[in-house]
Amino acid sequence: MRWILIFALFTVGLGIYLHEGGTIPWPYFTWVGHLPGDLIITKNGVEIYLPIASCLLASVALSFFTSLFRK
Repeated sequence: MRWILIFALFTVGLGIYLHEGGTIPWPYFTWVGHLPGDLIITKNGVEIYLPIASCLLASVALSFFTSLFRK
């Protein structure tokens, strides 16, 4: 249970950091949000990001890792 709380706090902190204009300094994550299935809609100066492929990839990766650690 403690690991879920730590992961949730880390994810929230990373989300706040990125929302405030920060960038991920690790060059291996530049593809996040730029996969072929991710949609970026720009109209009248408003941009909407729909990272469908990135979310699917993250879901598959998290499902794989959680299945490794199940009892």
